[in-house]
Amino acid sequence: MKIILVDNVENLGKKYEIKKVANGYARNFLLKRDLAIPATKINIKWREKMINKIKSEEIQKIKKIDNLKNQIENAHFEIRVKVGKKGEFFEKINSQKISDILRKDGFNIQKEDIVLKKPLEKIGNYEIEVKLAGGQKTKIKLSILK
Repeated sequence: MKIILVDNVENLGKKYEIKKVANGYARNFLLKRDLAIPATKINIKWREKMINKIKSEEIQKIKKIDNLKNQIENAHFEIRVKVGKKGEFFEKINSQKISDILRKDGFNIQKEDIVLKKPLEKIGNYEIEVKLAGGQKTKIKLSILK
């Protein structure tokens, strides 16, 4: 019997794949547990619509990520800090502080997404790597000023 999986099934296939399985397995397991539907003409058309919908959603998601990446790359961020007489910071700049600055400017970047080996302790300009959704990465330009 030909079926369309409506959920991932271990050792069989992924969601929306068409598979040929034994009649008993289809009736007594897959269909009963709503893991699959029969592969009729109507259901195959439904499957194609669902696959197209997922593809268009993925394209939109990629466009959003690219747009965010471009906005972040074209922006410049500043953090003003208090320093002592010898130029030492009263507080170090960590990923949480950088995340707060980014969020203040409208970018929803979590501290876990900021790649920082150690907190920043000196005045200057930095390029800091940021992880975006979909496995993409970008760099932000950050200036630490007195």
